[in-house]
Amino acid sequence: MIRHAVWALLLLGLAGCQPLPQPFIEDRPPPGAPILTLKDGAGVWVVPAPEAPEAAEEMAAALREAGTPASTSAANRASWRLAGRLASGRIVWDLYDRAGNLVGTAADAPHIAALVQEEAPVEAKPASPVVTVPLIAGAPGDGPRSLARAMAAALRNARITVAEKAEKPWTVAGRVSVGPAVRRQQHVEIVWELRRPDGQKIYEVKQENDVPAGQLDGAWGDIAWAVASAAAEALVPLIEKASRS
Repeated sequence: MIRHAVWALLLLGLAGCQPLPQPFIEDRPPPGAPILTLKDGAGVWVVPAPEAPEAAEEMAAALREAGTPASTSAANRASWRLAGRLASGRIVWDLYDRAGNLVGTAADAPHIAALVQEEAPVEAKPASPVVTVPLIAGAPGDGPRSLARAMAAALRNARITVAEKAEKPWTVAGRVSVGPAVRRQQHVEIVWELRRPDGQKIYEVKQENDVPAGQLDGAWGDIAWAVASAAAEALVPLIEKASRS
């Protein structure tokens, strides 16, 4: 996996706007799951139990399957921490919030997810524009869906309202180009377009990297979050600025 690869980021301003380059963020929770409203907009960092280190990966996968972003290798200051330990011959998991307070203990992913997830409000009146993220064009493997989910999650973590359908939404549309294999490497280019509700494209965020040939032909996993979080960090201030103009 190339979970911590640095994706070169280029921001192109259109329609007379000035580019706002942003650095790449290494600390991140992975997506790999349906978008949810999470307390503090955080993912879950799963810490292996010393007695059974392989159980952490299984738990992280189960949490993602249950709809909660989770990873054994990435976290940020807002992340929940899930620590495994052996008790009565089985692994149990203690969930801590970002302040280090014990929230609860559970033995399976559904119960842990219930501790983390909050119900989304029935009716939202957002101050920020509503953004849609369609499936990503040209992405191999599960990239069309996993990249879209990752971008939606990254935008929501930044308090941008994201909806599957909305009246006159802004759009963050992505497309992926994968080059031929050369010396067992493929050059990957990802372009994100920020569009106004009338369809006008006003910004592009371009990312590129060389990856092992075939690396992206299956599940993108944490790579989707690495890509989306870097791009979202550049897009969020542009969405906020453009929506006020």
